[in-house]
Parts: sequence; C-alpha cells; structure tokens
Amino acid sequence: MRGSVVRRGNAVYVVVYQGYDSETGTRKYKWVSGFENEKQAQAFLVTVATSPAYGSGVGPRGSTRLRLGDFLDQWLRTDAKARCRPTELRRRQSIIRVHLKPRLGHVPLAKLAPATIQEYVTGLTCRSAWHIFKVLRAALNHAVRMDLILSNPCDRVTAPRQPRHKPTLWTVEETVRFLAECRRSSPRWYPLFMTEVSTGLRLGELLALQWRDVNLDAGRLYVTQGLDRPQGGGFTFGEPKSEKSHRPVRLSQEVVEELRAQRRRQVETRLRRGLCAKNGQCRDQQCALWHDHDLVFSQPNGKPHHGHNLTQRVMRGIIGRAGVPRIRFHDLRHGHDTLLAESGVSLRAIMERSGHSNEAFTLARYVHATPDMQEQAARVVSERLLSNQSLINPGRSGDPSANGANG
Repeated sequence: MRGSVVRRGNAVYVVVYQGYDSETGTRKYKWVSGFENEKQAQAFLVTVATSPAYGSGVGPRGSTRLRLGDFLDQWLRTDAKARCRPTELRRRQSIIRVHLKPRLGHVPLAKLAPATIQEYVTGLTCRSAWHIFKVLRAALNHAVRMDLILSNPCDRVTAPRQPRHKPTLWTVEETVRFLAECRRSSPRWYPLFMTEVSTGLRLGELLALQWRDVNLDAGRLYVTQGLDRPQGGGFTFGEPKSEKSHRPVRLSQEVVEELRAQRRRQVETRLRRGLCAKNGQCRDQQCALWHDHDLVFSQPNGKPHHGHNLTQRVMRGIIGRAGVPRIRFHDLRHGHDTLLAESGVSLRAIMERSGHSNEAFTLARYVHATPDMQEQAARVVSERLLSNQSLINPGRSGDPSANGANG
C-alpha cells in the first residue's frame, strides 16, 4: 500500500505517497479529505492504486515526472541489455522506437492507466501487436521490481491474440529429394543440411557448433553456445536460448561419417590457405587465409556463415531446384520433432533432444499431426475398438437375415 489513513480531530484523511522530489530531495505526500469515517477512507486507499486518476501508482522510489518514453530508454540500457541476446535487444529497440514512444512515450509512468493501454493495443492493426504488448509488459514488470510503480497496469489489460505460425512440413520423400539435390548441386552445404535435418538444432546453435563440442567416436554433439550478429557487424558466441538448450544430441551413423569427411576437408583447406595472423581480429570478410574458430560449419576461410544468406539464398536455391514446397529453415526443426513423434519416440526424449523447457511446449508448438498419424489413429481405433462387431451389434453377426428381425 502506498498510503495510510490518518485521523486529526474529527477529520479523516488518506495520505498518499507520491515519491521523491528530485529538486528538494524530500518525499512528497498528497492529503485527501472528505471521508465520513475510517472505513470509507480505507476503501478509497484500496482502490486508489487501480484508479485511472492515479494510473498504476507511484512506488517508494517513483517519480510523477518520469515519463514512459524516458523509462523505456533506461530499461533498454540496463535490464533489457543484461537479459537479452543482441538480436532480441535490437527487436525491442525497434518496437519501442517505432510503436511505443510515438504513442505512449509522453504519458507519465505513474499515470499510465490500464484503460490507456487497452485503448492503444485494441487499436493496433499490425501483425506484431502481441510482440508490442509483450515488450511493454516486460518493461513495466521491471518498473514494479524497481519500486517505480506499485503494480503493472498490463496485468489488467486484455492482451492481443498471439500469432501462431503454421509451419510447412515436408514429407519424408520431399526431405530426401531436398538432400539429394543439395548433394548434387551444392555439395559444400550438404553436411550442414544433413546435420540439421537429423538433429533439429536451432540455426544459431548449428552455426556456432565447434569441433570441441563434437565427439564423433561416441556419436554425440553438445550444444553449448549460439551465434549472434551484433549491430554494426562482426559476430559473437553467446549463451544458447535457454538453460535447457545446453544439451547433448545423439548423432546417427550417417551423420558421423559425413562429419568425419567434413573435418578432413577443413584440415586440407586450412593447410592450403594458411592461417591469418589477425585471426579473430580480421575484419576482411573476403580474406583468403584461414581463420581458426574451430567451427564445424564455416565459410571457405573459416569464418562463421551468415544466417540470412544461408536461409534466403542457399536454401531457397536448393528448394527451387529440388521442386519441393518452400519452407523456413526453422520448419526443418518442426519437421524433425514431428518425424520423431510419428515414429513413436517418447515426448520426453523429443523435448530433451530439442532443448525445450517442458513436454507441453514441445507437444503444443513442435509436434504436428500428419496424414500418417491420422491414418495410424484410425487403424488403432478400427483394430482395438471396432473390429468385433458381434459384440457392438449382435444383429449383424451370424444369420444375415437377423438384420431385419426387429424391423
């Protein structure tokens, strides 16, 4: 509670705390009168935090002068920068600059009422409405933790509908056709796509995979990091998406043999080109020397691949030549999980292999019903439930004339 009830003589007051005065360095209070008794004052005190006149309220360290736009800038420089990977941070910066600050940036943080947010999100017509609301809610949660406001006004707002992308899944035949075309026309990329199809790694995990995290003798790789592309160029290796993303992934024998050949080719290329003296400090993307980053999948000079080029140029070209439906790179991950579920692999094993936080998320977002699954379901119902018609409909067993006996 950010206030108290005070009786002075026969008068009852509610004293509302309004934060620090930045000029005088003292606390500010507002005295509200006009109550007949203490019970009426207490009722006012309970509702004042959610009243549109007070917005979400001012916390112990809040200020009525702090505007939402200035707070969002502070949040990006501190909490968001510490929590988010570079790509996610850039997306949040863009959402705040393009959407939130022009419309809500002038509103004092302490006066940002649920009704104001509800009107704003209801009027959003762009596909990213849910992401805009998500960023605002995360920022205001930080404001609550920092005692700038008492509660998050987004908690009392009806959120926009979360968009759901329905992935396009290849059949087994289409996947094999894609891999065959890749091996025929783009053999340099075949080990990468073969590994992706058989493991379902995230793109950043695949491009950051290093030989020190691959045990070919044991047929296993370990996901320990992801590849980030900071704004302004260059690259960094950072933590994977979540704690569960740190995981071992078992490899098939075919992938192991392909990776052995990939390793031999890289060693030959390194010896032929020679090491670059600058190595990690080299900014020349076309440098002809070898840059030793220990990457399993790299450019011809050892530097990391650019994910955008891989998905938009290389993968699309192979898809066009193979004559298979166009899909996103991430749909390969959906297809991998769905294939495992279709083949009877336990949901727990799929969750651990994919690095998801729980089985429910894997089932809801990554395992999709296929025609083969539906056919199998119909077959099980037929064999286990409906096959014995003599028990379900005795009139259909034995004498055929019994069908009309009760007519």
